[in-house]
Amino acid sequence: MLKEWVIKMVEPGRPLADEYLDYFETYISLVPESDILNQLDSQTSDMSAMRAAVPADQEQVLHAPYTWTIKQVVGHCIDTERVFAYRAARFAAGDKTSLPGFDQDTFVANTDYNACELGSLVDELVETRKSNLSLFRRQNNESWMRGGSADGKKMTVRAAAYVMVGHIRYHWAIVRKRLSGATQ
Repeated sequence: MLKEWVIKMVEPGRPLADEYLDYFETYISLVPESDILNQLDSQTSDMSAMRAAVPADQEQVLHAPYTWTIKQVVGHCIDTERVFAYRAARFAAGDKTSLPGFDQDTFVANTDYNACELGSLVDELVETRKSNLSLFRRQNNESWMRGGSADGKKMTVRAAAYVMVGHIRYHWAIVRKRLSGATQ
């Protein structure tokens, strides 16, 4: 007889300022909501909508002062999503091993995102987020509060989730400005 496992989803609440480095406030401040699981989930629709919002002739344009194409921005979001989910998984498991940082510019420079279809990149980002959402949905009150160090910077699991939502909002706002002709 199979037992059905039920996972009770726990909303962790907003992270406190001592749960992350000041640098990450840029992203966390973009997430005023306290229902981070819902925000992680609902962003997949926003991600999917991006595919239709970007005209094909703008996908590989460098809009000064920015140094990445829109395809590269989506690729960067995929990379960051994976890195922060890995950190959150390690921290949630109570792994106290200090993790290395990652160089976003090296990732983008050495991955040919411009050779990919924008739709494929967006699909990959959505699927990556869905996988990460499963990770976050199974956390309990204790694991949300666990933390660790990456690149010498402290962070809790719940702060990582907020950074992930804020990071997408941050970059989508820039993409919208780029497409509207604004540069800042």
